Amino acid sequence: MSSKPAVLNNVERLVLFDGVCNLCNRNMLFLIRNDPRQKLKFCSVQSPAGQTILAWLGLPLDTHESMLFLDADKVYEKSDAVLHIASYLSWPLRWLYVWKIMPRFVRDNLYLWVARNRYKLMGKSAVCAMPSPELLNRFISTVE
Repeated sequence: MSSKPAVLNNVERLVLFDGVCNLCNRNMLFLIRNDPRQKLKFCSVQSPAGQTILAWLGLPLDTHESMLFLDADKVYEKSDAVLHIASYLSWPLRWLYVWKIMPRFVRDNLYLWVARNRYKLMGKSAVCAMPSPELLNRFISTVE
């Protein structure tokens, strides 16, 4: 992997999500409400910053089957991303991390079923939703 892109400077924890997915957008709002210590930052994979990060990770730029979670120098995807994100949320949501004991193939198959059906379940927007002004500091969207 090449050197870390500048957009990730001063970012410890970043959730990369599908910005046109209604389910994903609702999940981001849920995470923001349940992250009172503001440990998590967010980035749509469709944004210039998201595209830069995906390219750095060597991932496709046009298909998004998994939410990604960057925590320091580690990258988590699928159910591992969800569980590691949960570990930063407020109680009682933090306890969800105990599901890590379930075999990954079981967790990931459930995750992938939801991911592949997310547009059918919740719909898709024509464009990425813009965060409200009070939440802008929680999002990374441009490349510096």
